[in-house]
Amino acid sequence: MKKRLCVLQVTPTHPNPEHVKFFNTDDCDFYFVTHDEPHKEAMQFCPDTTWTDTRNILAEKVPKNYDYYAFVDYDYKFHPKGELSVLEQMIHDLDKFNPAVLTYYPGKGLITPFADDKIYFDSHDYSIIPFTHCGLKIVHHSLVDWFFPMVTKFGGGVEACHLFNILEIPLLRNVICSHQMVYDNGTTDMDAPHNKDGFRSKINMDRMWTWIYPYFNKRKILRDSQIKHRFGDAIPDRIEEFSSYSDSLYIKKFFVNMFKNKKIEPSISTPDVNYYNLESFEKFFDLSHEHFSGNKQSDVLVVVGNGPSLRQEYIDLIKEKNIDSFGLNSAYRYFKKMEWFPKYYGCFDYALTESHKEQWSELIESKNYPIEKYFLIERPSIEALLNHTSLYFSDKIRNHEKFVERPHNQDGIGHPHFGTKNKKISCTGANAVRTGAELGYKKIILIGHDASYVQSKDLSEAKLVQGCRYEINEDMNKNPNYFWDDYQKKGDLFHNPGDTVPAWRNMAECLSIFAPDVEVVNCSEGSRIDCFRFGKFEEEI
Repeated sequence: MKKRLCVLQVTPTHPNPEHVKFFNTDDCDFYFVTHDEPHKEAMQFCPDTTWTDTRNILAEKVPKNYDYYAFVDYDYKFHPKGELSVLEQMIHDLDKFNPAVLTYYPGKGLITPFADDKIYFDSHDYSIIPFTHCGLKIVHHSLVDWFFPMVTKFGGGVEACHLFNILEIPLLRNVICSHQMVYDNGTTDMDAPHNKDGFRSKINMDRMWTWIYPYFNKRKILRDSQIKHRFGDAIPDRIEEFSSYSDSLYIKKFFVNMFKNKKIEPSISTPDVNYYNLESFEKFFDLSHEHFSGNKQSDVLVVVGNGPSLRQEYIDLIKEKNIDSFGLNSAYRYFKKMEWFPKYYGCFDYALTESHKEQWSELIESKNYPIEKYFLIERPSIEALLNHTSLYFSDKIRNHEKFVERPHNQDGIGHPHFGTKNKKISCTGANAVRTGAELGYKKIILIGHDASYVQSKDLSEAKLVQGCRYEINEDMNKNPNYFWDDYQKKGDLFHNPGDTVPAWRNMAECLSIFAPDVEVVNCSEGSRIDCFRFGKFEEEI
């Protein structure tokens, strides 16, 4: 007879004897792995692994003949509210709801405001609490392949748990927290990486979030809510000190508040339910992302600058070897002519965004251009000295899955330590590198980034517009600042960027702290950007 559930446990040397007594019965099977010492009854001995590695091993090796798979940390203590035993309570709740995920109310030793909220605990028999601890998750059999393998790319700790909870979002009406039993965290290992180095754990969470964020299709809801909650309708002159996307905890705050304030009741499903619904998942996630598709992206990204050191043969090599690439600013005009487009496209310049927003909107909406994601600033700040602070793009564009926004041009990994005050990164190329690191690339190659800008027009003769921008008043046949002589055209806005080298140095320092595993190589011949190793493009790729 098929059993309703099995319990899966990661433990240092031996399983929790109480848990074995609770769960190794005629109604439930108990499996475990060890990581400090072998055990003759363990499924596997897993030395030198992270907590996430061992969870993945359990999910892979367990027999696939149960309705539910209960992942239970070895140090948890259970306190049923009524007369049912621990296992009886679990089976009762599973039979009542047939949930996507079942968990229990957090108690002592669990870092959550719910643990001390007796009023909330007493006022519900069952509730929906998004982003519960991953130490206790009872998962429906149809969702094992949705949640597992958990991500290990960023350390195999709290960031993997955070992603698990993000993946619950399309299913939240069926993610049940039962108040009929409380569980405590019996042991807090202060030597565990996430407790020993909280700063690094938060960085890992932020890196995981910025990796998945461009493929989270509800970005606009989060962004608008955060900005409106913080600022209302008035954009402050120091919006650069605000981050809308690189803080991994905001999504948790958003959904916890939504379900707590609206008192949304849990849903009941039939026993034959199948929760694996791609159509539902696609409303929330772009499933082309490597985490969902299983197609591991390359570790190498080429950021294609537009400076005079760029070579046509470099682009030919990118095309020939099908290397992931990132194009910038006004270069879309030339990509059209070449009938080639990079994987990503971005601009972090207010004047250029003002000039090209309509053309970029057309690119985003068209099915003729295979650019996967566009990284653009969505509004000018007061500091930009434009004559407005309204959004550049329509809601239709802002809701488009290809449009990935920043509220300003300083946001990104490492914010607010970098991107504010004396650590600004006001350079599109540097911000593209920052974005490449967020996307998970390990080696980022620069071509066409020279930092040798010379003012190509006499500013006394140029048309001054919108505070500090200049307008090209005639087409240019020769321009020493760009690979394409006619890069700038009549009507384009521009400004004198000054010396961008300090921005690049801030970017290099930012990576050294927040993404030390990312290597940047400058293959731009004659470049003044000296904060990265120089190399030859043909060799580096």
